[in-house]
Amino acid sequence: MGQSPAGAPSICRQPTLSPPNGARPSLVTDTLADLPRSRAQLLTENDLLRQQLMVLHRRTKTPRLTWRERLTLLLLARWVPNWKQVLQIIKPDTLLRWHREGFRLFWKLKSRLAVQTPPQRLAPETIAFIQRMARDNPLWVRNGFEASY
Repeated sequence: MGQSPAGAPSICRQPTLSPPNGARPSLVTDTLADLPRSRAQLLTENDLLRQQLMVLHRRTKTPRLTWRERLTLLLLARWVPNWKQVLQIIKPDTLLRWHREGFRLFWKLKSRLAVQTPPQRLAPETIAFIQRMARDNPLWVRNGFEASY
């Protein structure tokens, strides 16, 4: 990724037209490679590419992704087997970082909710039973029950 004038990394990455191994792309070989894939996989990959195009077609110098666009890219990338090759405007490491941040946020919020639950009280019948047992067995209370705490 390049640097923006303010020094912050920009999200745009120049798409490469040649595969990483140096071979030239071919319509025939690309079509043959897509034959074993299901229609749902191909449609999901097209949606992922279309989402990136929508970001690039904005009239800004350096387009910024909103949290909804980030979430959409994350969800679509989950269903595309070759998601690393399909990403054109962000690096795969950036997508993985967003996923980790979302995972941390999810568990942070989930753990907060568990702390706010009120403690469960014993039923009045259970409390009355314990008090009756303590009253009927004074030695048991001094030696056994209190010593266990």
